[in-house]
Amino acid sequence: MMPQQIIASVIAFFVVLVLGNILQRRDAHFRSGLRRRLGGTAPGMRSGRGRWIAGMVPEANCRRYSAAGIEPPLLQAVLFVGAILLTLVGVVLGAWLARILAVGVVGSGFLAFIGAVLGWFVPEAWIRWRIGERHDAMIAEFPLMLDLLQISLEGGLGLVSAWGVVTTHVQGASSALAEEMRRVEIELQFGGNWRSALASATERTGIRDFLLLGSLLEQSERFGTELSKSIRIHADGLRYEDLQTLEERAHRSSVKMILPLGVMLLPATLLLLAGPLVFMLLETLSGVSAD
Repeated sequence: MMPQQIIASVIAFFVVLVLGNILQRRDAHFRSGLRRRLGGTAPGMRSGRGRWIAGMVPEANCRRYSAAGIEPPLLQAVLFVGAILLTLVGVVLGAWLARILAVGVVGSGFLAFIGAVLGWFVPEAWIRWRIGERHDAMIAEFPLMLDLLQISLEGGLGLVSAWGVVTTHVQGASSALAEEMRRVEIELQFGGNWRSALASATERTGIRDFLLLGSLLEQSERFGTELSKSIRIHADGLRYEDLQTLEERAHRSSVKMILPLGVMLLPATLLLLAGPLVFMLLETLSGVSAD
């Protein structure tokens, strides 16, 4: 392989890494400043080997891995290094294909760039899938968590005790939601308040319902409103929003089905309308030619 082709492949590799880092930082931009704006506590620092390993991974990647439910620093470092290696493998495969096809420097750079994009996209797609699955699982069980919290409060438990009891019961329905609730409970034990702890949960997961619940708990403590009643109203509001979302998706699906149905029905409709005319025309032409 020519030196120019090697340089083009290296440039394509670093371009993909830089663009991927920019996209990941933009994806985590909202959650990165939420804790500071709402007075949340800073993430706990790891000591020893865990802290050294965590320093290898950029903060934006750490936040995305945490949102996907991947917390151990060693596993985060393995995923980060694996993504870089897959990108490098894509570059090598693209350069190898360029050598087989005997393309020029521009073609080598283009194929190396395509290979790097594909290598970067594989782990990125998996992380996005994990984040989406975890997000949907927590959203689906959030009203149930509020119902259990309301029942526990009406049963005479305090808010912190009720939170711990609900965390245990939610484990069977959604382990991701139970894990986030445990983190909130730990942050409260270290001196945080409900608003900052739930704002931190919103930062980690991207679920705005945690932040709304924190505001609700803060208002109940400040104005002395009945907490169980407020939680019940909030849970009903979430269910109504979910119902509206489902209805909106159903309406959108019906509109989106118009185009494929039209495309599939058009050939059959044309054949049904024009078929007899074509046969009549052929019979007429055959009769004229026979005369």
